[in-house]
Amino acid sequence: MGKTKNTAVRVYRGAQLDYLAFPLGGIGAGMLCLDGNGAFSHVSLCNTPALNSEPLMFAALGFPDGRTPARLLAGPQPKHKIMRDGAHRTHGLRCCRRAQFAARFPFGTVTLSEPALPLRVRITGWSPFVPNDADHSSLPVAALEYTFRNPTRKRITAVFSFHAENFLAQQRTPRTDTVRPIAGGFIVQETGTDQAPWEQAAFSVSTDHPDAVVDCAWFRGGWFDALTMVWQQIERGAASAHPPHAAGAPGTGASIYAPISLAAGATTTIVVRLAWHAPVTNLRIGQDTAATSTPAALPASPRLPPTGATSTRRCAPPRSNSPIAFTTRRCRRRCSMR
Repeated sequence: MGKTKNTAVRVYRGAQLDYLAFPLGGIGAGMLCLDGNGAFSHVSLCNTPALNSEPLMFAALGFPDGRTPARLLAGPQPKHKIMRDGAHRTHGLRCCRRAQFAARFPFGTVTLSEPALPLRVRITGWSPFVPNDADHSSLPVAALEYTFRNPTRKRITAVFSFHAENFLAQQRTPRTDTVRPIAGGFIVQETGTDQAPWEQAAFSVSTDHPDAVVDCAWFRGGWFDALTMVWQQIERGAASAHPPHAAGAPGTGASIYAPISLAAGATTTIVVRLAWHAPVTNLRIGQDTAATSTPAALPASPRLPPTGATSTRRCAPPRSNSPIAFTTRRCRRRCSMR
């Protein structure tokens, strides 16, 4: 009889969460990370790693009773991120006191703890993963499940919300970014230009909640104005729908609001679906041939000829002490001994 494997799941707490980031997304399809405290980071959806990308994207819980304060559905921010330029602009918003994280691939689970919050909250993030099915395991999608449990003896009414700025927008004039509603959610998009088609990308957020409403008309201000107006709505426990701005520049982001009403001891789960599409890339390795279709002329490089040109110059051989040369010598020795 064989030995039983240890199936215990390690739980991370406190300072262990500061640098914890759980990737979400299909294999080779881009990613964003669910952090150990329930926030989001490493948003790399446009064919290149963006490990410092932490756009304004968060979930929150508001209460219409006027007595219970709203909460960011995340634990305390790591200290090393507080003063980072442009990162974690939600710092200062009322968050949960403690968080803990447990992972069992492809699932990562954040459990939040806040004595002043009348509901217990658990966040489960997961990626598409089907054994022996590379196609479905490589989809550019991810999912978040927000589970709420009412441990009290009375009914609790709240409003769950999920918010995201248009982090794909290039902020050019005239504007080429859009924010538009879809069934149960919204899409933030950058259409790109003929000169930079690789900037074309779209990111969608949607939910399965039947009573969800969408606000695609964030306040068009500067600095923290949009976030201030969004947080005031969350504090009121309000859920109002707004179409995109009919004139002028588009809003800078969008929100989903979903009402919750839980009887004593009841539990509910709201699923947030994430998907993205970035069809064009300007990444290149080596030289484009005449048969290669390129989205735009690549910048001139001292090591590469212009796109479509031919060159007889060969790369310099690797140095004798380089890893490539070492590997080549090892392979040759092994082949000669066969």
